[in-house]
Amino acid sequence: MTGRTPKTHTLAAAAAFAAILQLVATLELSLSSDAAVMRAAREGPTIYLLTAAVLAIGGGVVAWQRHRPPLVCVALGLPAVVIAALLVRFRGSLLGLAYHGELLLHHFLAALCAAACVAVALGWASDRALGRLRMVPAAPAIVGAGLLLTEHLNRAPDSPIGLLGQVGTVSLLLAAPLALAALWSQLQPPLLRWGAVALLVPLAVRCGLGGASVLSGMPLGSEAAAPILVSVGAAALVGMVLMRPRAERGLHGAALGMSAVACLVLHRGYTQRFGDLEAAVGQLARSLLGFELPYPGYLPGWRIVGGMLTLFVVFALTTTALLSRRDHVRGLCLVILLCAGLGLSTPQLVLMTGAGLLLGLDTLAGAPAPAPRVVAPTRPIEPIVLEAAGLLGLPAPTVLEQERGAVIAVRGEVARVAVDLRARQDRGGWHVVLQAGVLGRGAPDVELVPGRAGDEPHPLVAGHRARGDARRLERLPESLLLALAPFPGHRTRVWPGGVQVELGDRLDALDAAALAAVLRGMSEAT
Repeated sequence: MTGRTPKTHTLAAAAAFAAILQLVATLELSLSSDAAVMRAAREGPTIYLLTAAVLAIGGGVVAWQRHRPPLVCVALGLPAVVIAALLVRFRGSLLGLAYHGELLLHHFLAALCAAACVAVALGWASDRALGRLRMVPAAPAIVGAGLLLTEHLNRAPDSPIGLLGQVGTVSLLLAAPLALAALWSQLQPPLLRWGAVALLVPLAVRCGLGGASVLSGMPLGSEAAAPILVSVGAAALVGMVLMRPRAERGLHGAALGMSAVACLVLHRGYTQRFGDLEAAVGQLARSLLGFELPYPGYLPGWRIVGGMLTLFVVFALTTTALLSRRDHVRGLCLVILLCAGLGLSTPQLVLMTGAGLLLGLDTLAGAPAPAPRVVAPTRPIEPIVLEAAGLLGLPAPTVLEQERGAVIAVRGEVARVAVDLRARQDRGGWHVVLQAGVLGRGAPDVELVPGRAGDEPHPLVAGHRARGDARRLERLPESLLLALAPFPGHRTRVWPGGVQVELGDRLDALDAAALAAVLRGMSEAT
């Protein structure tokens, strides 16, 4: 994903996993009766500390061997999971695990997110390739993380955030926009710079509406629901358009389906069981959303549907990014931000928000610039075509100058197969189309098109997808496939009696020998 392959990616994965576990444990405790929670509290933490130690050892082994194949990593981590499950099954309970595990995760996640903020800031500061301004976000990130962690460790439960925590909140929340401004020219790809800006908009709206009360973690009133949800939905839509995450093959539909099911469950709970659930999970909802939930009976139906559509876009963006090979680290950062919410009600949640933003920016900082979409040949194309025609015994090319650019044409036979070459100059680039044999009038038997990120390429044509009868590729001569390999943007169509090839926009490998090899391979394929 980036040129530096930061070690902070491991911190992002650990923080996202811990955040999900804490959210699940909090929901379990909120939906349980007080008597059941008290029984779980009396079980004592010993067995659960032992369970956590076993899981930590297993996770450490997997992290140590993370470069091995996935099945090997699963096999290494499975014994720890089995031992932990047996400990909880015979010496504890699931509610006890949620009670004591939530407390452990509460402190672990705060320390982990503080470490992530410091690691990202120090990584930027030590990378000279990021420019002279790379030091700008280091001080607020490190100071803010340190003050918030101190406040977290010294703060009594349910007490307001003290002065240290308030100063740390301001410092850490400023680190992300400062990093965005300081590293702007180093963030790649350029479109995702604006995605990072959009990611800051909901937080800016939350802080703008809350004012100074944000520092003490006070939630907003129900009237803030509309502007916050609109900003969240707009940011998610911008992120979806700019990032265009694509889950692995076969998982994209599953990601959208899970998002839809989650929204349906939330809609039913909000509209039909608001009274019961508000008493149980109202505090958690305020912590995640940053405002008091309005009573559904006072809202028109279109506003409720609009809110659920906003949540669907957020869930879809997060799950598809999480299941994408290209964007999975960004998906982990979105998970951290989603679990932290916009409440900013505790130092731990502020640390999660800061860590999610900084880790997200770290996936862009120092990343390689995207390859240019149009790459011209290293030499003028007319002498290349002339030399290729000489190699194949074809007539000299015909050159026609037009207002928009030149057109180069060659017709002849290669191994008794009619071939045709057309090279047209358009908008500063060349569009080269080759034909051999007789093209059909209908759809081709098979078509090779450039693959997209996340697509599974065909084994015979790496980087391309096959449309149509993929078995037809097995009858193509190897010489044609090898000749097309230097042109990653080519589009090839195959009929029973002919072949058509568009060489695409990246023509840096085009020379006389390569062009002659493609035409010769096409003649062999007919």
